[in-house]
Formats: sequence, structure tokens, C-alpha cells
Amino acid sequence: MTMSKRGLLYFGEPDASLVDNSSELDKVHVVQQIEAELKYGDRRKGLHTVVGVKGSGKTDLRKHIEAHEPAVILNLDVDNAILNLEADATEAKSGIIMNVMSTVLLRAFANHLETIQDSRIKRGAMNFLRRTKDAAGNIPEAIELSLAGVGKVSLGKLLKGAAPTVVKQTNDALFEDIMEALTASQLRGYILIDDVEDIIPGIEKNLLFLEGVARSLTTINQRAGDKLHALMFLKHGVWKSWTISPNEYDKVEDRVAFLSWDRASLVKMIALRIASNRGLDSTQDAEQLWAAEFQWQGTFSEFTDELTGYCVNGPRDMVKLCNLAAIRAGDRDSPITLDHIRASLGDYSQGKITSVAENYDALYPGITFLLKRAFRNAPGSTMTAKELADLIQQNILVDPDGQNDSNIERKLRSWPKERLALLMYEVGVVGFRAGSDAIYVIESPVLSESDFMAQQEVVVHPAFRPHLNIPAQ
Repeated sequence: MTMSKRGLLYFGEPDASLVDNSSELDKVHVVQQIEAELKYGDRRKGLHTVVGVKGSGKTDLRKHIEAHEPAVILNLDVDNAILNLEADATEAKSGIIMNVMSTVLLRAFANHLETIQDSRIKRGAMNFLRRTKDAAGNIPEAIELSLAGVGKVSLGKLLKGAAPTVVKQTNDALFEDIMEALTASQLRGYILIDDVEDIIPGIEKNLLFLEGVARSLTTINQRAGDKLHALMFLKHGVWKSWTISPNEYDKVEDRVAFLSWDRASLVKMIALRIASNRGLDSTQDAEQLWAAEFQWQGTFSEFTDELTGYCVNGPRDMVKLCNLAAIRAGDRDSPITLDHIRASLGDYSQGKITSVAENYDALYPGITFLLKRAFRNAPGSTMTAKELADLIQQNILVDPDGQNDSNIERKLRSWPKERLALLMYEVGVVGFRAGSDAIYVIESPVLSESDFMAQQEVVVHPAFRPHLNIPAQ
């Protein structure tokens, strides 16, 4: 009798963007506190910008919102980057960008409405765009609205001269027509922007543009009540650059929410996936569900504390590590143990270094080379923040090889040692001890340089220690 092997993706696809079946994804969705704060469903108010590191569940949350109710959804993601905008096309102030982007997003949604083959929309849209087609023709170089999509917009022309007045008029007319169509069809609408830097290239370097986009979401949401929701999902590194730029982040600060995961949420996520795999009752206690796949010595809490402790970015890491361990365990009748998990850490740690590059290399070119140099000859996995800063100074700032390493952006090679130490925290490589727990950026995304430098016990994340050759203490 041949036993059933666990496949490469036994615990599921780590990347929610690769899962086509939203209903299956929704079965293993773990409800987070952030969901009570966002503007969707019947809420007239709420937060609209979700910040999270890559792998923290931004796409999973977006898909959960999509599955929440029947609605007209315009999804703007890497596969549907239909706006054809370049953020470096303008140096206009964020207020002007706000008006233009409100119009651009409403036009995109209006075009999407016209493509939907739904009798409710058709009835509600009999007079749809009766004014806005004419108004849009007055925008310099605007492509005439069509059923096929938005077409390319020349932001340089839209953002100067008399265009802002025309843009504002078009914006108002679009909004009225869209509200009329949604009200008549008795459907809500959603504009969902997943990883905005993929949709509008260059936005991570033009933070005024990002600010303008965020302000446009505020405007749309305030005017639309519960009929139309506009949400944006943003990588943590882009958000961090935004907060320290000399612009007007404070105008939208109160509309920003953060995705974070704790041990209990990660344990529940795997429990739901076990229930799905094994056909078990998902309302069972998490420990009972885990016992169907895993075997441990000591307490369940001790076992899951070590396993979740290797997760840097949350759910994606948890699924990846469990998948690697499942492959080593082999047959479904063979329990997965801590030995299988520890044996997978070499491959997993290499993947985490790659993940840092995927998250932050556009903002900090050469970040992985910086990491490897920064922790060269590290005495162990714990140190004070000052000791970390001194180690970075020794390895990079006063080391000729470090200063001449062209793989690392020159700007980074000139930063003060304290700023580079904080950067190690911001990209998730180190945390700090608070009581018996280590706190990392996914749990505490807002931390000043002075607060970090006051830490007496900085901890190198266990996920990075194997690849950085950090000795155990």
C-alpha cells in the first residue's frame, strides 16, 4: 500500500496573489483587528491605507474584502495596472495631484462599470456618463472613454495650466453619475489598489505623488459614504520613507492602518489549513487540529512559540516554513516534528534574505550586501543598540572595503551608524526585548531612532541567523 505524500504546497500557496479561488482562500482567512477599522461594507467612515511588509497578508485581506458582499470591484494590481501612469511625471503639489487622481480613479471605475454584463448595472447606467464623456474631452490629451479601458493619461498636461479647473468639473460630474448608477443598481463599488508602487511606477521616489493619491482616497471615501469604497495597500518600506519626508503626511496619517500578526493568529491560520486539508471541523481547538499533522515534546505553547518565532513577515513565512517541514516529513501519516522544522531553516533563511531584497532593494539599493557586511563577525544574536551601531561602523563606515563596496548604494555608506542600526530594525532583521518577548517591526512599525538606540537588548531575528552565520549564545 502506497502512502500519500505531502506535496510542495501542502499547507497552501504562501502568496495569496497566486490563489485564483477566493472562496477557498476565505476559508482559511484569519480575521484581524485591522478589519474593524477599514472602510468597507456598510461603513460610511474608516481607514483606507493598509501598510504591511511583503508577506504580511495585504493581498489576502484585499481578497477577503472582495468576497465580503456582492459588489462592483475595480481591482488595480500588478496584473491589472491599467492606469498607465508614471509618478515621476510631475512635481505638482499634493492638493493638485489629489484632484487629478480622484478623477483618474473615478474614470477607471466608470469605465469598469460600463463593461459589466449585469442587468442591475445596465438599468442603473442608462444615463451613465452623459456629462462626463463631454467633460473628459476637455482634459488635455485625455483618451476618450471607451468600453475597453482607461487609456493613457498625460499627467504633465493635467497638472498645469487651466487643466485643474476642468479636472475638478469632470471629477464632480463623474462622482454624481457613479453614485446614480450604484444607487439604481443597489450595489456597492470598490476601488482596490494592491501594492500601489506596482500600479504607479516611481511613486516610492515621488512621495508628494503618493500623498496626493492617499488624499484622493480620502476625498472619494468622504463623498461616497457607504456606496463606494477606495482602499490602498502599501509596503512598509514605502510608508516609512513617506513618514520621514518633509511633506504633509499628517494630512492622511489618521487614515493609515497597519497589518500585524501575533503567535495566536499564526497558529490559528495553520489550524484552519489543517482542517481544510483533512476535512476536519475548523471550530475545533487549535491544539487538536495541529495534532493531526504535528507531533511535539513538551507543551503545545512551547512548540508553536519556537515555530512562530522564525516568522519575520507573518503568514507567508509561516506557510513557507510549514511547507518545507512537510516535505521533509514525507508521508501524511508521518507527523511533522521540530527536527523537520529545524532541518528546513537553512533553505528558509536564504529565502528570507531574498525577501528583504524584494521588499526594500528599490528604496535601499544593495540592502542585502549591507546586511551581510553589517553582521560580519557579530559576537552573538543579542547586543545593545549601541553595540549594533558600533559593529556597523566597524564593518562599513570605517572599513575601506565597506566604503568601497559598490554593491551598496553610496547614500547608505554615508549614513550615521545610528540610522543604519535603526534600518536593521525597519527591514525586520533585528528586534528588541520587551520583558520575555522580542518585538519586531511587524508588531511595532512606528519606532523613533532615539527609542531604538535606548534599547539594552537588541535581538537578531532567528530567521536570519543561519544565513548571516550568527553564532548561538
